[in-house]
Order: sequence, then C-alpha cells, then structure tokens
Amino acid sequence: MANLHQSGEEIIQRSFFADDALTKPSTVQVGLYNTSDSLSDSSDVGDITTEASGSAYSRQSVSLDSTGFDVAVSGSNIVASGSSSIIFDITDDTASFDGYFIVANYQRLGEGASNDHLITTGNLTQSRDASQINKLELQEYGGQLEND
Repeated sequence: MANLHQSGEEIIQRSFFADDALTKPSTVQVGLYNTSDSLSDSSDVGDITTEASGSAYSRQSVSLDSTGFDVAVSGSNIVASGSSSIIFDITDDTASFDGYFIVANYQRLGEGASNDHLITTGNLTQSRDASQINKLELQEYGGQLEND
C-alpha cells in the first residue's frame, strides 16, 4: 500500500477546493529508493537519501491524466494506479531497492516558487538488488485514498 505524504494531501486538497490558486503540474516523476529511509507523513523529497544513483538511472515521467493513471473504486477506497509499467535503467548501480516514490513539482503554501515535493511512496513487491539486474520494471505504482 502507498503512503500519502503531507505535500500529497496538500496538492489533492488544493486541486479540488482552491483550483484557481494552484498551477497543477501535467506530469509527476517516479523514482526508486530503499525504504530504510523510514519516511514519515511530513517527509519531503529531500528526505530520500537512498534513491538510485547510477549514471544510467533517471526518474521516469508519468502524465497526470487518463493516459498516465487509472482511477477506480476498490471496495470503499479510491485507487489511482499507473496505467502502464515503467522501466528503470539501473545498469551501474549497486544498491538494493524495495520502494518507489512519486514527486510533483508545484508551489506549496508558504513557498515563493515551485519545487519538487514528495506526493506518495510505496513498496515494491520484493527487494531488488541492482548489482544483479540491469533494468527494473515497475508495474504497480500509485496511491489509495481510504474511506475511514
């Protein structure tokens, strides 16, 4: 299951309740990290210290529209899932990864300019050792809003 961070909560609330006060990004970036970072609800992208770092690696861009994400009802929850898989080139990385994160570039309340902010993080189905593989395909990513 994915963890929605405070900056993710903010952008969702502002997109709905204060749409005129927010320039919604057209894409988000998805990256790989190790969950040993122990991120909290208030964590932001700068708190990720274990992101993949090989020279072949880059965060992958996903459109914030129906080509990038599917939104569906799952029981009493609303789930946004990536509509296609993402492939990361980790050829020259040696770390292990067991999580993904989604970042959006927008201007948070109280900031003077747009910056990258952590929206959500989630777990991979298993840990992947980059020294054993060249490419990692991420098929499940997104977020879930739970009805309490």
